[in-house]
Amino acid sequence: MVMTMLNNRRLYAVMLIFLFMFLSLVGRLINLQLLNYSQYAQQAANLQERHIPEEPIPRGNILDRNYRSITDGGLKLSLVLIPSLFQYDPDKVSELENIVGKLSLPNKSYATGSKPVFLQPDLTLQESNIINNLDIAGLFVVPMKIRYGSQSMARHLVGHLNEGVGAMGLEARYQTELNRASNENNWSLLFDARGNLIKGLSFKKVEEKSSDDRLSLRTTLDLDVQVKVEAVMDEQIEKGAVVVMEVGSGEVLAAASRPNYQQDKISQALKNDGSLFNRVMAVYHPGSIFKIVVAVAALEEGIVTPDEEFNCTGSYIFPSGLEIPCWKTDGHGKLTFAQALAQSCNPTFISVALRLGKEKLLEYVDKFGLEQEALIGWYNLAASEVVSDTGDNTIKIGYSPGDLGNAAVGQKGVMISPLQVASLTNVIASGGMWTEPRLIDTVVDDQGRIVTVLPPSKTKRVIKRDTAIILQQMMLLTTKEGTGTKAWVPEGGSAGKTSSAETGALDEAGNQIVNAWFTGYVPTERPQYVISVLAEGGIYGGQVAAPVFKEIGEYLMFRKISEGADSYEPENVLSN
Repeated sequence: MVMTMLNNRRLYAVMLIFLFMFLSLVGRLINLQLLNYSQYAQQAANLQERHIPEEPIPRGNILDRNYRSITDGGLKLSLVLIPSLFQYDPDKVSELENIVGKLSLPNKSYATGSKPVFLQPDLTLQESNIINNLDIAGLFVVPMKIRYGSQSMARHLVGHLNEGVGAMGLEARYQTELNRASNENNWSLLFDARGNLIKGLSFKKVEEKSSDDRLSLRTTLDLDVQVKVEAVMDEQIEKGAVVVMEVGSGEVLAAASRPNYQQDKISQALKNDGSLFNRVMAVYHPGSIFKIVVAVAALEEGIVTPDEEFNCTGSYIFPSGLEIPCWKTDGHGKLTFAQALAQSCNPTFISVALRLGKEKLLEYVDKFGLEQEALIGWYNLAASEVVSDTGDNTIKIGYSPGDLGNAAVGQKGVMISPLQVASLTNVIASGGMWTEPRLIDTVVDDQGRIVTVLPPSKTKRVIKRDTAIILQQMMLLTTKEGTGTKAWVPEGGSAGKTSSAETGALDEAGNQIVNAWFTGYVPTERPQYVISVLAEGGIYGGQVAAPVFKEIGEYLMFRKISEGADSYEPENVLSN
């Protein structure tokens, strides 16, 4: 009896122990599954799953006038490193760098850091297949939204980023507007207990809530025109700039500077000679382009007529003994003022400028807006951003007759940019109206709805319509029988002005280095497009810059005919 009671107590004790253990287990399960499920589930997920943002630099877009991206961004195959998973293999790394170039990779396995490092954007499909076959642990090819693709356009206007922040160009000027976006999606990578990637379950897109705050810039650029301009420059201009402007509106349709640079490889650009330098905005001696200003001022003031005859003997000699030669050293002989512009005769324009006087010439410099860079959407340029090839960044004409003579042919004391040259040409093409150039039209949201409209361009008449028409005829003479015949566009015709501006520098052979210019417009009836070309070290404007103008002009006229409609009615401008 005593033994039975003892056994029962032991049994009850064992049962109580098991009951306690069972209740503890149930309590633990309740804690895991119900009370703290989210916390423990997240911890478990973090042990197995890594996220790579689909868009490492969330940012608003920079668009052309037709809402097309000019940065060539979007989903591109990109190489990503997770340092803590990286297994260093010198042979495989060497083979990898033979494919994509030198990379900043750790020189040891399992380096510190679990944050993804974006190494190489915009891989080709062939490159990505080779990289995947190398199977280097910690390196992944992932579709990512990159900021700049290989076909990014207008890079010197767009600018670039430094650690995700706008450092130059529009990226810097509109940092606040463009930086309002947030990453919308991630790529999920799953790993087993040993840290090996589970390929069949990885690279799944995890969609986040879309941001409504993303803002983009809508520029006045036309992507098709920009692509053509840059293609022509890559073939024909090593250093220089091209600006294409819509006649009348002053809207910049294309603007490019060479040499070019890669916006995602700034360290390389810093090593190159001047590739970050935006020549569209930089000021240079315009040379004979400035004769347009002298001609306008003289005609407006009535001190010369197109038919007045001059005699060029090959140079202009001042009473002081200073001699400024004509490019035609044996002289042009007798020629009219209109012919003098077409043939770019220096002595004739020095004579006319001396009649005109410095103060009157500066009045017309001011009328054409040549003493201050203007571009809506770019704001006022800081002094540090207006860079000349001599250190001077304004028009400063000295007091002596020789100073005025040099200014008359666009040399000493006269510095303007390719953008200003285009704006000057627009005045002639639009019948005497000056219009503030424009680069940015609106700021839009992610749906294309207008958020901000930039101020309208200022427009004013600066010269008489009759004077503008006379200049148009003189510039037409330049392309028909003067120094600019290589700029003639058969379909619709063209008019313009050449220039070969001295820089004061010498090449290795001791020859004068000049900058070649051509500026003009197409067509000659009801002008539509201004095209201004600068080729540094181009020798002669008529030989180097004029053919560039012609190719771009022929493209624009072909496109205009293909569209079958005119986008600009000059009568509206000329009637003002």
